[in-house]
Amino acid sequence: MEDLDVLQFPTYDQYFAAREQIPALAEAPVTLLFESSRGCWWGAKSQCTFCGLNGHAIGYRSKSPVRLLAELHALVERWPCQSIEAVDNILDMNYFETVFPELEKMSLPGPSFFEVKANLRRRHVAQLARAGITRIQPGIESLSDHVLELMRKGTTGLRNVQLLKWCREYGVAVDWNLLYGFPGERDVDYEGMLLVLPAIRHLQQPGACGPIRLDRFSPYFEAPAKHGLINVRAMHVYRFIYPLPEIRLNEIAYYFDYDYEQSVAPSSRALETAELAHRLRTEPCAGSL
Repeated sequence: MEDLDVLQFPTYDQYFAAREQIPALAEAPVTLLFESSRGCWWGAKSQCTFCGLNGHAIGYRSKSPVRLLAELHALVERWPCQSIEAVDNILDMNYFETVFPELEKMSLPGPSFFEVKANLRRRHVAQLARAGITRIQPGIESLSDHVLELMRKGTTGLRNVQLLKWCREYGVAVDWNLLYGFPGERDVDYEGMLLVLPAIRHLQQPGACGPIRLDRFSPYFEAPAKHGLINVRAMHVYRFIYPLPEIRLNEIAYYFDYDYEQSVAPSSRALETAELAHRLRTEPCAGSL
């Protein structure tokens, strides 16, 4: 599907009809989902090493501003809701000049969400807030320049912190995770983060901390030996779901377990960093989001 403008508007009639049959949902808030683009414009240029989203359809395409605005108007006028959320992998940066100025006039029904790249400027964050986009997921997965380079993120730890600061300033919540276990990471990468994390505890803390997952279609999966990953096999949980031989599980699985070659073994300080991030998240300082 190349021309997203020819898609039909989503319809939620059946959802609301079913909802009326369940008394417990009568007062539950409603979030409507919409789609403005498919693929990933950053991944088309430099796919993140651990990302398997989009499969082989990573090429980016987005709806025209006129079409997207018409769809959003139709959604919020037709169905009662408390918020709307984009299901896109990444925001079309052109929308800052075309869509968001119109959303400022439109007044969305409540907190709204977009996935973005962490290269936003201060003016972008301010405009998101004015347009009612009060929650974003910018793909901040580390605060180490070297680890971000291993991911092919195209950003730096300082720029990630800068975005967290601007989001704090404009009241935009940030969904982000601290990931570790990248082949080639070093102890010094996490020693730096052990110093940074306490210094920014007044900013949005990571929602989760954990090891990377090996997904089908990711660069790590497509060329594991190149990255020092060995013994790649279907994630163990599949054995409890499908009564199939190992070779068949490897054919149908999307998530995989793996081991590291000794030369690229992950940092021993990663767990210490994750534990610190978890502690800071569960014991936030006064004034944090």
